Amino acid sequence: MAFDFTEAQWREIRSAVRDGCAQPARFKERLLLGCANWYLDYRPRYRSASARSAAWKRVARLMRQTRAAMAIADPMEHLGPVFEDSVELDRRLERGQRFADLRGREAVAGVPLPRPRAEYFRDALSCWTDAGGRLRFSRVGPETKEHGRLGGPTVRYLQAVTRPVMKSEAPTLEGIRNIIERHATIVRSLNTGIHPDHGEKLLSYLLIARRLV
Repeated sequence: MAFDFTEAQWREIRSAVRDGCAQPARFKERLLLGCANWYLDYRPRYRSASARSAAWKRVARLMRQTRAAMAIADPMEHLGPVFEDSVELDRRLERGQRFADLRGREAVAGVPLPRPRAEYFRDALSCWTDAGGRLRFSRVGPETKEHGRLGGPTVRYLQAVTRPVMKSEAPTLEGIRNIIERHATIVRSLNTGIHPDHGEKLLSYLLIARRLV
């Protein structure tokens, strides 16, 4: 069953968007919801490069062992259709073994798969910046008991979009500070040599395109 935010949760998200985005009408709720469902679907299936490499190496090893066992079970003097089928099976296993060996090497040396948490943070903040949201936060002043506590619309927004989706794994306030700063760094790097009005849009399009591939 597909995930959806409750009405109360949507109200929290919309309140943060109204307070922090210059163009709240441009905020794409369906896109945010799609990103949340992608995260929930992909997270349990995600494996690190080392884990995927080890799995492919195990596949290659099992194929080698199967071929070795077949060589004992079907000696050369056994002629006829069964032997021909064994030869064809051995060829297929050999190709599969080479493929598994290659994938095992590529899993470590190739482009790493996106990490679900980091991707969801970036996707959620791309929805935010597309609507004119600023990547900033504030701290509560000394006049209250919560002096120094992180706050602001961007912080409220990230809390509203991560807590219902990530539950106990949602980032802490200081974790949210790091997420905002890291995303701002990515945007600044994209803005190098790009018109300032287009930098954040490009980041959003790149991340959305990744969802569609």
